[in-house]
Amino acid sequence: MRHILNYGRPAKEWHDSLPVGNGRIGAMICGDPNNEIYYLNEDSIWSGAFRERNNPKAADALERMRGYIRSGDTQAATQLCEDSFYGTNEQQRHYQPLGELHLYQSGEYTCYSHCLDMSEGIDTVSFRTNDTIITRKTFVSYPDQVMVIALSSSKKGGLSFTALIDGRDDWYDENRAYDDSTLLFTVSDGIPFACAVTVKGDGRCCTDANRIICSDATDAVIIVAAQTAYRTGDYKNLAVTQAKTAARKTVS
Repeated sequence: MRHILNYGRPAKEWHDSLPVGNGRIGAMICGDPNNEIYYLNEDSIWSGAFRERNNPKAADALERMRGYIRSGDTQAATQLCEDSFYGTNEQQRHYQPLGELHLYQSGEYTCYSHCLDMSEGIDTVSFRTNDTIITRKTFVSYPDQVMVIALSSSKKGGLSFTALIDGRDDWYDENRAYDDSTLLFTVSDGIPFACAVTVKGDGRCCTDANRIICSDATDAVIIVAAQTAYRTGDYKNLAVTQAKTAARKTVS
């Protein structure tokens, strides 16, 4: 049995978006035909490195805690827990978003559909603009460790879009064209990380400053890869390599 969520209009807020992911990287997808937003995440992007917060009194207090619980003295157990088991610093590191991938397409639209196949982990947005049906399929590959956005047009050469990444305000280092098909986005604040966004298509697809521009295509694929200094010191090169390696494969 397949489990599919279907919606007849785009999400207006983050909590109404639909998720895709592979356990490490993921996105929330609004499904907007004109200004699509992919809220990107990677599970090791935090506001800083490891911080020791273990309470050194916990081990010695464990048997006393058990004794209070057995005797029904919940007040004493609560007081001991607050003193000996809570973290020693109330301020802990905060999980951080990776950023936002924006996908811009122009034109009025009808026949809109946004669905998530929960059995396959594939998000699909479909709409008609003029006499052309545009389809976006998004999933996150575990073997390749990338997010894949496959775009198609029912009319030859009917697909045009602009893509860029932001969402960190001024808290980033690089947001630029790495080469003629790939963007590189890096942040050194907190846990340093890099996100590479690459494109391939049968139309005119290239980078322009910090944007990807694609025009007159019938099919195109956007690949998003992300790596952090938590896992590797060579996170920039690994992100770019993963994106470009995946882009050489065929999306079925």
